[in-house]
Amino acid sequence: MNDWKHTELSKLCSKIGDGLHGTPNYVDVSDFMFVNGNNLDNGRVIINSNTKCVDEFIYRKNYIHLDSNTLLISINGTIGNVAFYDNEKIMLGKSIAYLNFTSDINRFFFYYFQQSSILEHLHNISTGSTIKNLSLASLQNLNVPVPNRDQWEPICKILESIDAKIDHNDFMITSCRQFGRMIYSHWFIDLHFPFDGEETFAEASGPTEFCETLNRDIPLGWEVATLRNNGLSKIIDPGLDVFTCKKRYLATADLVDYSFNPNCREISFAGRESRANMQPILNSIWFAKMKKSKKFAFFSKESSGFIENYVLSTGFAGLDVKPIALEYMINVIDSEEFEIRKDFIANGATQEAINLQGMDLIPILIPDQVTLERFNSITSTLYRKIELITNENIELGKLKKSLLGLLMSGKVSINQLFGSGSRNRTFGIAKAIGNHLSDWKAFNKFNL
Repeated sequence: MNDWKHTELSKLCSKIGDGLHGTPNYVDVSDFMFVNGNNLDNGRVIINSNTKCVDEFIYRKNYIHLDSNTLLISINGTIGNVAFYDNEKIMLGKSIAYLNFTSDINRFFFYYFQQSSILEHLHNISTGSTIKNLSLASLQNLNVPVPNRDQWEPICKILESIDAKIDHNDFMITSCRQFGRMIYSHWFIDLHFPFDGEETFAEASGPTEFCETLNRDIPLGWEVATLRNNGLSKIIDPGLDVFTCKKRYLATADLVDYSFNPNCREISFAGRESRANMQPILNSIWFAKMKKSKKFAFFSKESSGFIENYVLSTGFAGLDVKPIALEYMINVIDSEEFEIRKDFIANGATQEAINLQGMDLIPILIPDQVTLERFNSITSTLYRKIELITNENIELGKLKKSLLGLLMSGKVSINQLFGSGSRNRTFGIAKAIGNHLSDWKAFNKFNL
């Protein structure tokens, strides 16, 4: 057992407070963003197109001092999302508490609050039957460990190195997706796909016709179908194969854009909730049906482990895609045009989402077989790379969770895990994790 001292969280902070209790007057354009608990993700304050703005007067009026020793934590609705403050121009809502630590031990507590046991405890001491709320008093009185710097800093170095590797992988995935979108747009929007010798279709002034549905010219002979009825994919119906061992359940909340939560909860076939009823299959693409919810995934041969061990929520719509068209359809679903059309068509009294009838209203351009085959041959390596990196991130997430439980509890020391040599060896292990980086060789074949 460790010899860590314990104290009330408030004694480690100069102040613990929360944001505005109320709704400010929003403005259309501003440098000052109004953030809530759902803006906190994996150590960062996430600003997106749905984040509201306030003017400078409101920002100054509700100013809260935050600094590099601050830790932000969500306390209303979703409990326990944590992030550091990085000099963003933000105004906090009531669903965020700020912990202004008196030292950089906030690095330790960033990981402390990620432990499953601590998250469960915070949830248990929260009030509210429908929407949970963690009171400031409960946070202030929380009994927490206080390790010495030479105890907590090596632990943070290990965990920060894993996070850095995951961040690098996320960058690689984003870069690969952007590169794929660029090729897709060049070929199927600008019509610069291989056509006649060294010339592209557009350069050779290939025959086109105007498509009113898409509001642009398309090659003569290409068809326009719908997402629900087309020759490249078909909608996957709800339903699961019976399984005996437990599987992990990927809810829509466990996918942020294309980033997977590696620690989805386990379920049994008999004990699963009704929404856990979608079967991932080979050569499938999935997207969130909800309006203004950009969540997207695909599975091919590199995702066999995921296909065998996961169940998806009915909040996802799935497409069973012909192998030759997988990369093409990935880009169709991952496009801004698709999201705009999906959001426009989504309907519902309580939660707006797209249904089967709505999928009949989303047009899909169907290229000729030769062009699909060429696009597949050029981009398949790129998307296999994305799958392999995603798999690595999932494994790194599991490793991080295991280390969290062992190290942050103080029940196991760095020396016990990695042997003597202690601090220097710890930093060496951290460096090794950080240096295990993916390379860019997959891009070489494109010669762009």
